Amino acid sequence: MILTLLVATALADALPPPNFPHGGQQEHSEVQPGFGADISIGYAQGFMTSPWIEKGGYGVILGRYEAFAQDRNSAGPRIGASIWASQTVGPKATATEPIASGRTEEIEVEMSHYGALAVIRHDPEAPVGGTMGFGFGRAQFEDYYDGPLPLPVLTFEVGARHRATGNAFIDWMARAHWATGRSAVDSSIDEWWMVQLAVLVGFHAN
Repeated sequence: MILTLLVATALADALPPPNFPHGGQQEHSEVQPGFGADISIGYAQGFMTSPWIEKGGYGVILGRYEAFAQDRNSAGPRIGASIWASQTVGPKATATEPIASGRTEEIEVEMSHYGALAVIRHDPEAPVGGTMGFGFGRAQFEDYYDGPLPLPVLTFEVGARHRATGNAFIDWMARAHWATGRSAVDSSIDEWWMVQLAVLVGFHAN
């Protein structure tokens, strides 16, 4: 039995050599870009409140740059960072300040506002998707009792994104900003609220 097994093994054909790929013949997988960016600009109109504000209706021009870990071809929601800035353009809120003889002076409110948000944007290919964000910023009011007033601001936003032609989109946003600051009249703390409805037009840059 053992002798038969040895003879059979000796007469068996040798196994073919392994087929290793020759140099330069390997197939490399295509590297997909993993970075995405959205750029948008638009207009927001809203209302602000504080003891200093008399008439709170105002409007701003708003611009944003947003960066994501996934590109515009990725499926599913994307998490990223949004850097944005706004400036009052009209209408402008008005404030009142006391002057001599018990009278008051009416002042148009000039405000610059910028910040950074952590954001979630829906699938770029979806016809309609949701958007939301949370973060912090800085608002500066000019001519606040004869001097600028900077405030640290907490910001929330939520809205819907409509896909347009090609890589373009339209955002419909509700934005709320909250801040506190010491009053220029007494030692109390004033609470500031700014609520806006915004429409922005943008495109997926990558």
